[in-house]
Amino acid sequence: MTDPSTESEAIEPGAPFQPDGVGGNPADVDKRALYGCGVGCLTLALLCGLLLLVLMARPGRVLRWMLLVSEQALVENAPEDWGEAERRRLQDAFSSARQAVKRKTVDAVEFEATLSMIVECLRKAQRQEVRREHLQDLTAALEGLGETGPVAELWAPGGPALWGVPLIEEA
Repeated sequence: MTDPSTESEAIEPGAPFQPDGVGGNPADVDKRALYGCGVGCLTLALLCGLLLLVLMARPGRVLRWMLLVSEQALVENAPEDWGEAERRRLQDAFSSARQAVKRKTVDAVEFEATLSMIVECLRKAQRQEVRREHLQDLTAALEGLGETGPVAELWAPGGPALWGVPLIEEA
């Protein structure tokens, strides 16, 4: 049997801050670093390409998911004077906007304007600066996008009606 004290003396301590102790040519170390960075960049480019393909193949799902996440963030950061009825109206407006995106009945220009309002409200909510007026404007824009609220009630599936009374008599 060997003595453990003699074995530990034979092992030399490492020198992590002396690259010469690693062995080999320093140019080889640079090549390995370049290969590693190249593989990392290639992997990142492939992942970005995959994300782009998903966005191009499923834009409706991505937009509906974005609307859902935005709704949750805005409802959580709503101002104190924002009532439960107004909160529910905002949630209904987001829901109808998601349904309109799913049905593909959204005007692109109107949707872009609504998205900019959503982003503005999210930025203000993040800084705790969102006010009741901002959310009311956003709710109205979302209702127009999803065709809910007073306009949709006037043009019900059975034809235009006001307080449940048809405006046009069916023949």
